[in-house]
Amino acid sequence: MKRISWIITIPVTILIVVFVLSNRQVVEIDVWPLELSLSGPLYLVMILALILGFVIGAGAMWVSSGASRKRARQAERQVRSLNAEVARLKREQEQDTTGPATASATAALPKAQATSLRA
Repeated sequence: MKRISWIITIPVTILIVVFVLSNRQVVEIDVWPLELSLSGPLYLVMILALILGFVIGAGAMWVSSGASRKRARQAERQVRSLNAEVARLKREQEQDTTGPATASATAALPKAQATSLRA
């Protein structure tokens, strides 16, 4: 896996260095509604625009996946609740286990009589 990472990282780094070296001219950016004017090298402006686009896209994806995260949290709570119930039922079953003769005898009786025999 580390080798694949290097295979991808080295060419991308070379492309970025070539891009920076070939786009060093200064550009001026005017922010229209505001009386703001910024100037800087073209490569910096383009890289900052890419980073800003990435952050805005990541934020939009995070907001749009809110419903999925909520369903996942609810499912996780339900799984924990069901696991706790299974554990409780197993403990009750272990406590209620009786000999096979008593179990078959109490199975034939109505529920109220079987409960009174166990107590």
